[in-house]
Amino acid sequence: MTVAIQMAQALAMGLALLIVPSGWAQPAPAATREAAPAGVAWSQLDASERIALAPVQAQWVTLDARQQQRLRRLAARWQSAPPQRRQAMSQRLERWAAMTPEQRAMQARRLAQFKALPAEKQRRLREAFQRFQALPPEQRARLRARFQAMTDAQRKAFVAGAQAQRQATAADAEIVAHSAFRQLPPEQRRAIRAHLRSLPPEARAGERTRVLAMTPEQLRDYLRQLPPESP
Repeated sequence: MTVAIQMAQALAMGLALLIVPSGWAQPAPAATREAAPAGVAWSQLDASERIALAPVQAQWVTLDARQQQRLRRLAARWQSAPPQRRQAMSQRLERWAAMTPEQRAMQARRLAQFKALPAEKQRRLREAFQRFQALPPEQRARLRARFQAMTDAQRKAFVAGAQAQRQATAADAEIVAHSAFRQLPPEQRRAIRAHLRSLPPEARAGERTRVLAMTPEQLRDYLRQLPPESP
């Protein structure tokens, strides 16, 4: 899987998994909210909470009580996390603290959209996020900056293109695994794959289905019928 596909999958929800502290989502509508709990002063936090939440100390007084509660739950998870996980959580808090209120609201909306996805799609996005996290830090920073600099239209086009590429890659893998296809010599297998890739997307799926139903003899006949310009 290419880095572009990893990036699109991991950031398709607008960096929600990268920036918004875990567990944060859109606030409930005012009519459905329970009575808001009382806020807590920074000085009232215990020492371990202040260490975990140090990146947001400057913003603490501006947060409402529900946001403070969520951050305190995050601090509890931070305390039990291994060092590498702690560092990642602190970095996410730092990025969140640097955002404007409008940016935070946008990221919260995107996280809510992510949570509304089917469980299987959430799983795939989380796996892509883990692959993104496995990249070297400088590469992650470059890719994140590139994605954040895009307009909404550019992001949609980027994600759509990456998804199409992922689907094409999966389809190609299906052809490669086909038992009849594997009985052909390498040059013939390359010719068939190149021909399928050359077709427009609307024709490629139907042609791939035809190829998957063929025997080795039929595949050889199919090769002889390909246009000369197909490699």
